[in-house]
Amino acid sequence: MEKEKVLKAFPNPASDVVTVDYGFTDWSKDGTVSMEIVNELGQVIHQQALPQYSGFQKLNISSYPSGIYTAYIKRNRSVVAVAKFAKQ
Repeated sequence: MEKEKVLKAFPNPASDVVTVDYGFTDWSKDGTVSMEIVNELGQVIHQQALPQYSGFQKLNISSYPSGIYTAYIKRNRSVVAVAKFAKQ
């Protein structure tokens, strides 16, 4: 099992776009890598596969309500990294 890592999400707080930095991801391991954004109620509000060998993902959060969100990077449905960010 991979050790869970801390993601960087910036700017934090954000109002329109947040960038998630997952550049540490070990792409040599098998499995699909995806990202989920979860709101304060634990609901998944965004989910996407991440392109191999990428390291940053920009998310348009302008339509999200103000609050605290958690970004999860998952490999084969197991969480490998987590970041929290605030939407103003």
